[in-house]
Amino acid sequence: MPIIFKKLPQSVALPLTASHITNNLTILRTEQKGLTSFASAHKSGVSIFVTTDDFSKQNQAQVWCRSSSAPSAAADNEAQSLSYVIEAKFIILPIRTLLVIACGKSVQMFESDGSVNVHIHMLPNSPNKSGLEKHSFFISSVALLKPYISESSIYARAHQCGVTNIVSNDEILISSDTLGVILIWNISTMLQRNKIDPVSDSGITSMGLWNNYLASSYANGMIRIYDVEAGASLRPLYWQSTDNELFVLKISHQCNYRIENNQLVGVRFLSRTKNDLAVCGYDYQEITILKA
Repeated sequence: MPIIFKKLPQSVALPLTASHITNNLTILRTEQKGLTSFASAHKSGVSIFVTTDDFSKQNQAQVWCRSSSAPSAAADNEAQSLSYVIEAKFIILPIRTLLVIACGKSVQMFESDGSVNVHIHMLPNSPNKSGLEKHSFFISSVALLKPYISESSIYARAHQCGVTNIVSNDEILISSDTLGVILIWNISTMLQRNKIDPVSDSGITSMGLWNNYLASSYANGMIRIYDVEAGASLRPLYWQSTDNELFVLKISHQCNYRIENNQLVGVRFLSRTKNDLAVCGYDYQEITILKA
């Protein structure tokens, strides 16, 4: 049955426009207080918007990422002291909730409202990447910071180039890189369980994990689905073939709402129990709310 969406007359007005980076929208839902927090990256900053369910109370904030943990630079050096944001995400830990920002030179952790910088982890001067997942913070191509915010790190020395994405559940953590390598880790021991070798010369742009199935998208437009418990073979369930055989994954269109003249950079469900969506577009200061 198709899902009927209706755009809310109220919208989320961000202090800054959204940059053209993937997954550029993160949402934190606080059921007890009836609050929803939205955050989106813009160059070296992150816009935060907090609102009640009826939009009667709203609050905006901005967070800026610096390239070092030193005190703020002088005004004439302000631009040089900033570092571009790669990804921002609300992370729910057992003891607190943080806004974690992966920058080009550091990973910085703030209170969820952006008011206080609680930790900064500087990266080495090498061309590495960083990313975030709900149970952990992946730093550059080698280091993993586990919860409870300590200075110690667990190092997973395996990726030989920039990490592009990570997904996890309660048992495994899966990481990918720009060469197309996928590594599967035991999340409690951080020992490598398996490896998926590159299938082409295209890097992986995004991944999704559902039960024991992993969907990965590649820069050449290919989408592959793996069974992560299949053992050493880890053969894809669906793929685009270069011979006469063609495997088709049936996809049905279940949404009636069309967004035109906008490059979408972030789409998120507002909660785990409803189909309501929040949509963020490139170079827009507005997040559109679609009620199902």
